[in-house]
Amino acid sequence: MEEMKFFGLVVGSWADWFGAIGTIGAVAFAVKNRTDKANIVLSASYTENLSYIYDIKKFEKTNEKITDVVYSENAGDNLGSWNRSLKIFFNNKGQSSGVIDSWGIIDENGKENKLSIEPIFIKGFDILEINRYIEMELNMDYDYDYDYIIDMVEKSIKRCGYCKLYFKDINDRKSFFTLKKKTISNKTI
Repeated sequence: MEEMKFFGLVVGSWADWFGAIGTIGAVAFAVKNRTDKANIVLSASYTENLSYIYDIKKFEKTNEKITDVVYSENAGDNLGSWNRSLKIFFNNKGQSSGVIDSWGIIDENGKENKLSIEPIFIKGFDILEINRYIEMELNMDYDYDYDYIIDMVEKSIKRCGYCKLYFKDINDRKSFFTLKKKTISNKTI
């Protein structure tokens, strides 16, 4: 069998060609998905839990001195307590550590409202979680349990229907996450 030449070079078999293409593809994949650099990803959840008071159906006398209250099966219209929970996750999917220079909320005009006061260091393959929580019970003063970050998120959601979070790393790379409120209630529809 005569060897086939292309531009003066001997052309190999089909297996050689597919092997070469596969090797080039594997190298390209490895370079693109390398883990030796920081790769921080932002995600978050915001939940509001509403607890309505159950209506009193009747009072039952169990003995001469004790009366039991019988509540209805469905919650009424009176709100007894609520809480709001904000969880922000900075997930470093890379092997190297990374530094977040700043993070915050972007308002409806595109202006960045910084919520951090110092850089955040995240080790390789680590997740940093920031938790914020407020709770209000019946007859409780709201200012007593005030949280600036949750208040900013709530104001943004009331204005836009969502809240856009951002962070900027020390290389000026920005990442964004659109956050919506999830409401949970004990009230049946």
